[in-house]
Amino acid sequence: ALGAWVERAGKQLSETVRVATAMFDPALIVLGGRLPELVTDKLVGAISSQPILGTSRGLEVAAVEASRLGPRAGAIGAACIPFFASLFSAAVADDGSPYLNGRKPKSRP
Repeated sequence: ALGAWVERAGKQLSETVRVATAMFDPALIVLGGRLPELVTDKLVGAISSQPILGTSRGLEVAAVEASRLGPRAGAIGAACIPFFASLFSAAVADDGSPYLNGRKPKSRP
């Protein structure tokens, strides 16, 4: 079951790699998350085995590597929350507000 899932996910992610390459032109895409390292490595292998068409802009498709954070990724991400809340609080929409980054003041009734 895992093999079939990895194969299907690899096909889906290969299209995401192509789109991310076209949009951002990164030198490298790091695949991360809370999956076990073995599964992440298999996903990278499945992505790499897919023939990914280049972008319409003629860019080389970015290389994909697995993150080595493994199970520590969640803790590292959670540790960032207080910093982002303190330092970048204006960059977060509140209650779905379209007024981001303090560019437009909210209208008062």
